Amino acid sequence: MSKEKKSNKFKTTLFIVTMIGVIVLLSYLSSLLQDQPPIPRDIDHLDLIDPDECLRCHGDKGLLPLSDAHPINQKRCLNCHQYEELLP
Repeated sequence: MSKEKKSNKFKTTLFIVTMIGVIVLLSYLSSLLQDQPPIPRDIDHLDLIDPDECLRCHGDKGLLPLSDAHPINQKRCLNCHQYEELLP
């Protein structure tokens, strides 16, 4: 393989790796800016394991449905929302 082809392949690979890095960084920074309300430590939320438990109250027909601004991934509640910390 000629030096020119190796150089072009290296540049292309470097460009792809850089773009992937930029996308990962932007995704991470975007997640930091989102306000994810904590799960309260009350009787209704004590033993949540399955998102279906969340959607009983926060689904379309629940007492406190999700707002229109909520992200689409409604089946992964515990990926974003964590239990609020206990007060000392």
